[in-house]
Amino acid sequence: LLCKAGGDIIEAIVSASEETAPSTVQNSVQSQIMQQLEEGGQGDGPTEWKTRGYECVQYSLDNSAQLDGVDICVAVGAAVHARDVECNVTATHLTVTVSGKVAVDGDLHAEVEANETTWTVEAGVLSVSLVKRKAEYWPEVLVGEHRTDPITHAKHVRRVARDAWRYLQGYDYLARSTDQTLAKRTFWYVADAVGLAVAHDDVPNVRCLPLLYVDAQGQMTPLSILWPIRDITQGTTLVRDVCPAWLTDPQQRQGYLHAIFSGPTQFVLDAHEQLASMWDQTAKDAVRANIATGPTPKLPVNSLFVRDITPDAKAAVAAAGLVLADAPKDADIVFDDVPCEGRLTNQHSLNAAVYSTENAITAFQRIAGAQSWLSPGFLLKSQICELIGAAIMRNNSWWLLKSDQVVAGVEPQTVLTSNWITAVRHADVGYSAALECTPSMVIGGCLFLVERMVLVTPANGVFVWAAAPRIFQHQIAMDANKPEPYQILPPASEVSEHLFKLQASVQLGSGGATRFDKETEHVIVDAMRLLLGVDSGDGTNFGVFRMRFAIGQGADGAVPVLHEVRPALVAEQLAVSSDFVPSVATVIAGGSDVHWRQIQLPSN
Repeated sequence: LLCKAGGDIIEAIVSASEETAPSTVQNSVQSQIMQQLEEGGQGDGPTEWKTRGYECVQYSLDNSAQLDGVDICVAVGAAVHARDVECNVTATHLTVTVSGKVAVDGDLHAEVEANETTWTVEAGVLSVSLVKRKAEYWPEVLVGEHRTDPITHAKHVRRVARDAWRYLQGYDYLARSTDQTLAKRTFWYVADAVGLAVAHDDVPNVRCLPLLYVDAQGQMTPLSILWPIRDITQGTTLVRDVCPAWLTDPQQRQGYLHAIFSGPTQFVLDAHEQLASMWDQTAKDAVRANIATGPTPKLPVNSLFVRDITPDAKAAVAAAGLVLADAPKDADIVFDDVPCEGRLTNQHSLNAAVYSTENAITAFQRIAGAQSWLSPGFLLKSQICELIGAAIMRNNSWWLLKSDQVVAGVEPQTVLTSNWITAVRHADVGYSAALECTPSMVIGGCLFLVERMVLVTPANGVFVWAAAPRIFQHQIAMDANKPEPYQILPPASEVSEHLFKLQASVQLGSGGATRFDKETEHVIVDAMRLLLGVDSGDGTNFGVFRMRFAIGQGADGAVPVLHEVRPALVAEQLAVSSDFVPSVATVIAGGSDVHWRQIQLPSN
């Protein structure tokens, strides 16, 4: 452990204490040091190490015990080719230049066979292979080189990654990939010395605006324009407002500035306490509507209009004895993503409650308040102080950042971070909400989401799709059994229920998936009753909702935590099953269908 820690006894003890119980730390340190000595032969140091500019590896050229070869590896980037590299080696000195810039230059620890030196450039890495004139262990390759201790280096990297957000500026844009698909890109950068020298003031005389210049070859050059907004005379200090232009509330401006300049925290703690009290009061005052427990009233349904219906769904509609209408006005029931006046449609009045320009969970929170099955969520444009207060109070939480920018054909990005400063600064580039996500929700490097399709009838009957729930997962980049501090989550991919149960068996606890499914249905009923309690609609339409649940940790095992709720698009309904649309029509008409199961109120 001392070798691994570069001789730092404190790091060695910390490493041992993380691997064993505290009572056995001393024995663990002793046994592991002895193991290191036995593996290290005659006490030679490590054969691999890093410096700030390159990595070194010592090895045997003929698989013997003699260390007669050494490689120096330099990260040069994918754009560098062999023609860009110049390597000069003598018996005692090595100089490497890349694109005219010196990458490595220094005296070698001992002599090498200069004419046997080889070098390659592959996958963005330049490797220089040296043959020692005398086979022996080298404590350093270049005289006076400074090694970087991996543990200390990792701590420095994390610290820089955490603190850099105070200085970053950013903007987002859409870029077209080689396959012609559009993707959202976010560009973060640190201003140059001039930009960093422009101080903050609530009454600025300049604004700093980003400019992305793209030449005819597609090469992008990011610039910043310092734009005067007041008359400036010689000798006047330039000052700018670092807060975004849309942020005008004095308290929220103070919270945003706290993410950049730090300072006292009592005001954010007070803001969070006030919001938490309001959520508690909202939960007490919330009205839960009654839901229908009997059969759905009979309705005459003979024809359907389904926007962009698939061939398989057409066949299923015909098999159910229903007729497809050519226009919404000619149908008894309409499945469309836009409202249709005067017809029974899937545009339930609840749609507006959870499908808005802000995140659905935060919108839901205004209705339900604090609920055990609802993770706290904060709006990044109006609840910055409250978010910071929550992050300080619960410093083990992670934050899922959601964007409210909807662009046709562009998958919205989700960012996972453990740094509340990162969360606040993402408001600059279109992210609108931060949802709490505890590390216990991440299982085996995955954030699993259990999806249930929910049908609400005009008579307030609540049904769930009876087939096994669909399981989706986000792959999470992990570091030492913890999610990495900042990452853009890849799109969720569907996985089998068997894989989910296998990986989540410990979290699901006794009763397993069956108990979790039952509790999920209890949450669905409670959530829908709360939504229906504020519904001002006329009860003439039905709704199909997609609800996704993460796995939280309760006193007796896993509990469902509402992660997402929104109206299901017609295309999403058709993707579930070809029988989805005709089975919905059957239930709305007052019939029974094996694909749907009506949920009753919990007996307790």
